[in-house]
Amino acid sequence: MTEDLSRMSSMGLPRYVLVTLFVAALGVLAMGTAVSLLTGLPIGNLTRDPAALARVNPFTGAISNIGILGWAAGATVCAFTALVLSVRGRFPLMRFFAGAALVTVLLLVDDLFMLHDSPLPEFRLDERVFYLAYALAVGALLLVFPPYARRFRTWLIILAGLLFAGSIVIDVFEDPLSAWTPLFEDGCKFLGIVAWLAYWLDAAMVTVLDPEIVEGG
Repeated sequence: MTEDLSRMSSMGLPRYVLVTLFVAALGVLAMGTAVSLLTGLPIGNLTRDPAALARVNPFTGAISNIGILGWAAGATVCAFTALVLSVRGRFPLMRFFAGAALVTVLLLVDDLFMLHDSPLPEFRLDERVFYLAYALAVGALLLVFPPYARRFRTWLIILAGLLFAGSIVIDVFEDPLSAWTPLFEDGCKFLGIVAWLAYWLDAAMVTVLDPEIVEGG
């Protein structure tokens, strides 16, 4: 029994990963504390649920929140796959999934904190700057590792791109008088997130089960 527990422990996450997780979590709490002290913003405004603070219906922004969970799931899948590949010594593939995790985290942060559409004028930049930056990031990921990117269900990543583009087009030409415009604009983005997640879930499963077939083409 002791030997089995010892073996299971050695097969688990490396200690540095566990330490990094808790250090990052403490760092988030420390930054929140610093922001509260420096700006006078009540710490509860940073720790409590936005719906509770705004006293609105708990379902407010529900689809947007589920989309955030989709980004988080995609980033987690890619990061975990990169970690597994690192342990197995498959470093080129590891870098591919690590890059995917980084790009997904960038998209998550933008969506979560509305970086491309900040309500604060002093922090607002042209949305096109963000769209171009993200397009370049995704393009670089797919072009730096072209053999890998094409070995999975590429139609999913193409579909994600088309849906995101559709959401942007609707945002630019939206009819402010139509109550249903948000359904199409945000619906396209939501389905794009699902397609992005599906691509990386599929890629991760194939890679973890048989990395040699991915590397060999």
